[in-house]
Amino acid sequence: VERVGLVAALPMLLTGKRVRARRAKKMGLVDAITTPGGIAETGARAAVALAEGSLKRRPRKKNLMDRVASTAPGRALALRKARQQVMRRTRGLYPAPPAILECVETGLKKGRLAGLERESDSFGKLAVTSESRNLVRLFHAMNDAKKSAEGEAKEVQRLAILGGGFMGSGVASVSLGLCPVVVRDLSEEVLGSAARSIDDGLKRQVRSGAIRRVEADRRRSRLLLTTEVDDLSGADLVIEAVFEDLDLKRRVLAEIEERVADDTVFASNTSALPIGEIAAGARHPERVIGMHYFSPVPKMPLLEIVVAERTAKWTTATAHAFGTAQGKTCIVVKDGPGFYTTRILAPYLNEAVLLVEEGARIEDVDRAMKDFGYPVGPLALVDEVGIDVGAHVAQDLGRAFADRGLEGSEAMPRIYEAGLQGRKNGRGFYLYPKSKKKRKHVNPKIYELLGGESRRSVDPTEIHERLAFLMVNEAVHCLEEGVISSPRDGDLGAILGLGFPPFRGGPFRYVDSVGRGKISAAMEALAEKHGKRFVPAGTLTETVKNRGRFYS
Repeated sequence: VERVGLVAALPMLLTGKRVRARRAKKMGLVDAITTPGGIAETGARAAVALAEGSLKRRPRKKNLMDRVASTAPGRALALRKARQQVMRRTRGLYPAPPAILECVETGLKKGRLAGLERESDSFGKLAVTSESRNLVRLFHAMNDAKKSAEGEAKEVQRLAILGGGFMGSGVASVSLGLCPVVVRDLSEEVLGSAARSIDDGLKRQVRSGAIRRVEADRRRSRLLLTTEVDDLSGADLVIEAVFEDLDLKRRVLAEIEERVADDTVFASNTSALPIGEIAAGARHPERVIGMHYFSPVPKMPLLEIVVAERTAKWTTATAHAFGTAQGKTCIVVKDGPGFYTTRILAPYLNEAVLLVEEGARIEDVDRAMKDFGYPVGPLALVDEVGIDVGAHVAQDLGRAFADRGLEGSEAMPRIYEAGLQGRKNGRGFYLYPKSKKKRKHVNPKIYELLGGESRRSVDPTEIHERLAFLMVNEAVHCLEEGVISSPRDGDLGAILGLGFPPFRGGPFRYVDSVGRGKISAAMEALAEKHGKRFVPAGTLTETVKNRGRFYS
């Protein structure tokens, strides 16, 4: 606060937002910047100047907001607005931001020493909270996930991407810093859109200071956009990002195998189609794997690597190494319907739709799950994913797990047939105005399709339990079946890929904190009321004496 003023300091204090070097100097956070190779010399000069008493702090220019915030009324207004924003964004679920504001206010009112004393006291209390411990565990789990997968990875010197749509261009964007990339699509229009998207991303990185213009130019020179399949030859890794159709993916794989080396890795970006089925007719099924990216690729931190029965270890190691180099946190999961993330997401979203069919209000369902800690409500998420995609996945997974009562709601196909696709066409569970100044609002057409306009209030706790417990239960089933190899991977996948509340630690940490007995008892009660989809997984019903916790 002393260095940059209250207004500039609060976003950094409350969110941990990082500031790039040039921006830090401009705002007065640092007095000088240097190149990586000049750190020692610059530091030595600064130390000598400090010893001689000639080191001077650069004066900070105060703008109008700084001058207002330096007065008592202005300071009170800034802190009040900050508290309102904190509560709106965190919904009161994270205890640290309010404590930070209290420390700042104490320091400004009573002096620096009083503020530091308050900070020390608050830190001691916050460090032992479950929220703090879970976030620290998440940090360590993410670092552990960077360790190399078993097997010898092949160096990827050239990447080929099949499909220049939103996902394909996103994968290209995060790969150009690593190697040359060729993107193939049959449509010149799609390739043009991909070129613009990738270029816009590079420009944003330059503006933010993440890369220099010369690096952006170098990355542009590494990109080849083409409609010719022969341009894919020489690739060490091929990532397919075409439409979710099994026959199409098989045709694409067969076409590629004609043109690449026997040790070229072929990865499918499918979110649900079994990798073993895609590779069923392949010449070299051992080099076929799943690399399931999440949208938008440049922002989402998770990469789900899907290993089929015949996938070779070196193939897995290659995918893991490349994904880690892209900046992703990778989890390796076993092939099967929905893999891990889609499999545990499907019943969660399906239950949200069932609640609306039963008479719940759309906004109540979404609000309840945001109050539980999810960043986006489940019905808003269906709109983001696309109702067509949601209907397709729900039906496929519903058939796969029908014996457990997880049939997909028949409402989703009906909604899609009515012309509602979600955000992509501006109409789904919500209506999305074209003007950015207007907010989305509930689509009344949904109620016409699902049970009528008469709506009822549903206890938020019931919503929490029905949705969150289904996701948790499916995660436990995945662990029991070996789809995931550890609770750690299950927690990483749910948090980084699906938005499971980080402060709750993931599905398995959540079970450990609440207790298996409580969750299994609640699910058994739900099963009596709503059906066998709520029957708890076997591991959840184990006694504490046998195996009470997922983590020791």
